[in-house]
Order: sequence, then C-alpha cells, then structure tokens
Amino acid sequence: MGKNMSSKNITGFSIVLLLALQLFYCGCAQQGVLVTQKGGCNLRILSTEPQSPAVLQAGQKVYVTFRYDMGRYESVRVWARPRTNGTNTRGYHAHKSPTYNKYDGATDEIQGYFFFNDPAVVDEIIVRMKDKASDKYVCVAKKDVHFEWKGSTNIKASLRDDTWDEELLALANETKDEMKNSKEHKNEGALIYRVHSNDGLLDRARTEFHWTGKGRGGYRPDSISEGQTEVMFERDGQPAQLRVIHPDYHEFSRPVVFEKGKVIVWDDIVLERVSPENSCTVKGTVHLEDDADPKDIRVSSDETSTTTDENGDFTLTGLRSGRVSIGAQKSGYYGLYTNVDAARGQTASCRLNGYRLRKAKVRWAYQPDGSKVFDNNNVVTGTAILQDNELDRVSFAAGFAQVRGESDFLVYQTKDSLVMRNFDTTCSNDGPAILETHIAFEDLNEAPDSFIRKCGSHTLQAGKVYVFRCYDGQHYAKMEVLEIID
Repeated sequence: MGKNMSSKNITGFSIVLLLALQLFYCGCAQQGVLVTQKGGCNLRILSTEPQSPAVLQAGQKVYVTFRYDMGRYESVRVWARPRTNGTNTRGYHAHKSPTYNKYDGATDEIQGYFFFNDPAVVDEIIVRMKDKASDKYVCVAKKDVHFEWKGSTNIKASLRDDTWDEELLALANETKDEMKNSKEHKNEGALIYRVHSNDGLLDRARTEFHWTGKGRGGYRPDSISEGQTEVMFERDGQPAQLRVIHPDYHEFSRPVVFEKGKVIVWDDIVLERVSPENSCTVKGTVHLEDDADPKDIRVSSDETSTTTDENGDFTLTGLRSGRVSIGAQKSGYYGLYTNVDAARGQTASCRLNGYRLRKAKVRWAYQPDGSKVFDNNNVVTGTAILQDNELDRVSFAAGFAQVRGESDFLVYQTKDSLVMRNFDTTCSNDGPAILETHIAFEDLNEAPDSFIRKCGSHTLQAGKVYVFRCYDGQHYAKMEVLEIID
C-alpha cells in the first residue's frame, strides 16, 4: 500500500467525519451550546430553574442562567426567549435586557426569565446577543427543553373544559373583590380548586400546601371530598406545591405561585383510583446498626404492610403514585422511615437504616431569680435523662420537665447522634440562646455578660458543658452531659 489515500477512502473518511461532527453538535445542542458566533463573542446556557422537563402553573416563571462574552463588541443586549417548533412561542412574557458595556466587564453570568399566563408548551430556549452599534444579532445559543404551562390567570379561561361554570365564576369574582376590599387579603393572591375522581367516589382526601421558596414549610387545610371546592389565600410571590392525597387514589401534585390581586382557578384536578394495572411497587432493605438481625421486621405504608426476610429485604405492592411514606418498627431502634417517589405502574427502591436509640444523662442548674450567678442558695439543680420522643422538649423553669410549645431547648436523634438546638429559631440577639463553654461545670459560677445569639445545633457528647439564656430571655441555666447511653 502507498502513502496516499485513494479518493474512495478520502470520501468515506469525510462522510464518517461529517456524521461524527453532526452527532457531536446535536449532542451539544441538547446541553445548550453556541450555534451562531461573530466577532469573537460567546454565549452558553448554563441551567434552568426549574429543570426540564417540568409542568408549571400559569404565571410561574422559568429562570434561565447563561454566560456571555462580548468578544470585540463594546455594548450588547442579551435575551432568553421560549420557542416551539422552531419559532417564538406565542403569548410569552419575558425579561427585558439592559445594555451591557465592555468597560463594566466583557464577560458575566446573568439570569433571565419567561412565563405564560395561559396554557403553552415550550420545546426550546434560545438566547440571543445583539450588538448595539450595528443593531444586529451576533451570537445565538439554544437548548432543547420541555416545559408545559397549565391553567390560566384569566378567570374564565382557567375553568374546566373551557366552559362557563357559573358557580366557580361567581366564587372567583367574589374572591377577587375580597382581596381588593379586605385588609386581611389585600396583599395576597388566591387559588380556587375543585377536586374530582375518575369513579366519583372520592371521600376525605388529604390536601397539603408545601412552600417551595424562602421560608419553607407548609399548611394542611381540612380534608376534601368529591366535587368540593376550596379557596386558598397566600402572600404575593409565594411559590407552593399543592398535593391531594388519598390511599385509594394516585396522588395529585402541581406547583402554583400566588400573585397579588390575581385569582387562579383549577377545575381539572381528577384523582385516578389505584388498580392492579396502574399500582406502584416499592422494594427495599432494612439495615440495622451493628448488623443486628433484620428478619421479621414489620414494614408499612399508608396502604399495606409486610415483613422482612432473613436479609432484611421487603416488597410492598398495590401502592398509589406520588410521595409514599415507608416505615418500619423495631424496638430500641430509630430512623426506620423514609419517603419514596413512586411513579404510576413502576417499581421504586429504598433503604431503611436503623440506629440504636440514644439517651443522654445530664446534670443541670437553673437560676430562678433572674440573675446570672449559679453559686447562691436560690439555684435549683438536678440530674435527668434526655432522650428523643420522651424528655426532648425541656423547660428549666418547670423543673427540667417536658413541656408542649415554648421550651428552652429541643433534643432529637439524627442517625447515631443526639442533637440539641433552640426551640426559638428567630436568631434575635436578646432572645433564647445556647452557648457551649470550655469552663468546667463546677467552675462555671456565672453566665457571661456578652451572650451572643447562637442559631446552630449542638451534638451532645460526654463532658460538654452549655450555658442557656432561657426562652423568656431573662433567666439563665447551665448543663453538663455526663454520659451518652446507647
């Protein structure tokens, strides 16, 4: 064979190279890459929030984070826009772009957004950079996605099957007037939702709102039954997730963002009854600390229960879809529970790790007269055993006793450790506080003058000493961990 390649070999090599390059660029486009470039500029789509794929409620925004490099251009503007089937999606609302100048920095990472107030489907995000001097696009990046918006911020358009439901329309208008005229709901938005089931037999389903933005938490309204309508008010801009849960039906879950003065109406919530054909299965394993025997441990969900085999394995069948709670019971062990996201008709897996229950033997001293000293005759002292689920919410003023509600500290177990923290988590400088000290318990005769608020938690260990400013902010106490009992 000679050193020169034949024309057939060159042609074949070129085709292979071309196909490889096409596959490479197609793969890159899936990740969000530069597709058009002039003058050394650069664009890269980094991420979206929420991630694709996602189903969103009308009015909910998709945030697009991208990085740009101006190249040789002095001033540019950059936009992120939604597209469907190769063209801009109709009806979108999106961010505006300021002018970015090179003297402020030629490269930066920024965030844009877009959203819809009516049903829409987006299959691509396009980010464009325009040179201000020539008023021409000089850089374009694309990313394949799948976002779907449901519902409508328009009261009439959001009604089920696009029909005029007079009852819902009247309730929506009444709700809108209430937000406009009442002080209680003046700065809030509202969600009206009606729940149905595919067999018309839904009775007492559990509804939950989970806050998904800052200030995470939740709210659980009263149960809801077939055809029942409820109204939920919440502050402007609060994102949440509505869940409708019943052990005999597949879970309903949908995000919503409350917006001041706006009423969102959902009449398309239909729960489907669980059947052998569409039920979920969870397979899992129970593992106990120190490899203790995992056989014959009862494992349960809301719908069913079973026992583990000699290896700790178990299978739960006939479950609903959605977030399913799985728990096991073994005397003397903690942590045998988890949540599993089960898909309709699919099998999910989980692992339950059990840890021996821990206790902490402590000694303590409390000054009821309001002073900071621990060496006069007024001080109350004692010893106790702290443990999760029993003596775990303690008040010094009550005699180092278990209390409901406001307490001086909480104790709970996390895996193989006992953790202590403040009941009050507002972190004010004059509120309750826990301070770890290196002074021996007997030598600690007075609480410090400067008591900086500590918001973190403390892992209890033998020999550690703590000073407390109690819940009322006016009394002081101290405590030493004598022993961790397991």
